[in-house]
Amino acid sequence: MRRWASAAWDSELVVKVKEPLAAEYGFLRDQIVFTYFHLAGVSPGLTEALLRRNTTAVAYETVEDGRGRLPLLAPMSAVVGNMAVTMGGYYLAKPNGGRGMLLGEVLGHSYGKVVIIGDGVVGRHAARVASGMGAEVLIFGRHPEREAALQRDISPRIRYLRSEPDVMASCVK
Repeated sequence: MRRWASAAWDSELVVKVKEPLAAEYGFLRDQIVFTYFHLAGVSPGLTEALLRRNTTAVAYETVEDGRGRLPLLAPMSAVVGNMAVTMGGYYLAKPNGGRGMLLGEVLGHSYGKVVIIGDGVVGRHAARVASGMGAEVLIFGRHPEREAALQRDISPRIRYLRSEPDVMASCVK
């Protein structure tokens, strides 16, 4: 690792965008590291290194505002929602191993159904992209009171159903 990179770790507070890489574990010490950690999805090595080195880890994805929202996670979730539909459309194309399905509207007819599980930040952004493409959009969520806002803010054609396993299974066949 370059000398300037190791020097960046020689401070009481380290602010990063991405979780520490395995090559950086040796730089951890009794300090505060503020970054996305994603400890549930990362190998246990990072958690062990943080504990062993007595590092105070402040995970962006767990910081709550006064109303219990996650303002530092929301922008990343929005990107994920936008990308989910784009990537789904990519993998539906025949050259990419898909069924040859087009997500969108052609001459007034919608093609493709996008089923979204979750009505939070990720789900809302996915719904906006899918609806904007002209696909049929079905959202499963736990907050039926959000349906009117989704239809008003995104599209009146969005269908909203309460997340129930039997209903969900029948909609993705």
